[in-house]
Amino acid sequence: MEVPDTTLFVEAGVTEEAVAAVRENLAQARAVTEGRLGLDASPPLLYLYASVETLRANACVNSSAVAYYDGAVHLAMNRAEDHYLALKHSLVHEYVHHVLFMNGIEQPMWFQEGTALLLAGEHAWFNWRPAGRMLPSSAMVHDFPQTASPEFTEAFYGQSFRMVTFLNDLCWRRKDCSFARDLVAALKNGRATPDTLFDWAVSERGTDLFASTRLPLWDDYVENGFAFSAATEAARGRRFVLVP
Repeated sequence: MEVPDTTLFVEAGVTEEAVAAVRENLAQARAVTEGRLGLDASPPLLYLYASVETLRANACVNSSAVAYYDGAVHLAMNRAEDHYLALKHSLVHEYVHHVLFMNGIEQPMWFQEGTALLLAGEHAWFNWRPAGRMLPSSAMVHDFPQTASPEFTEAFYGQSFRMVTFLNDLCWRRKDCSFARDLVAALKNGRATPDTLFDWAVSERGTDLFASTRLPLWDDYVENGFAFSAATEAARGRRFVLVP
């Protein structure tokens, strides 16, 4: 069936309410990516499944996937929760991947996944804490294995979300600093590569905080359970705000 600017393929058993939810949220997904990333792309084809089980059965994804992007956006009704809200989160999440990919930004994967989680409003990840050691930077940059174990997937998403919110946190009081637009620009103009983007962003945003931080900023953030040290908090005097 036709939806504005694209086509939605619907599996038998999908409710009319779910179709309406996808229609209503497509424009919002596009507005979010334009506003936060400064990027646009023609909307992708959309596939809507009647359940997460049928979505997983038709793709090579991990056992916890509720949506995925492969050049098209694949979504599923999720009867275990408010599936209309879940559909909205999934649509925005996968739309972020679409827009980044269509603008030539495939890596780093932490930026792909963390940005998608944050812009989709999946804020339950603020409560995530690592079960063990943090994943190495090399594991966070390159291709995310779609068939990884649920434990690795959770660790990858959680750490990606924390890396992105950390950089957003550093951006709050800095003039001409945006949540992600300058990171996108750095990748596109060659000032940073996927391997160097995180360090580049910290050096750009955190230089005025090193003097008041016991440890290098990321180590301090991790050591204090994803909150900056008291000295850094006092120096900044702020709470988390999503930077435009």
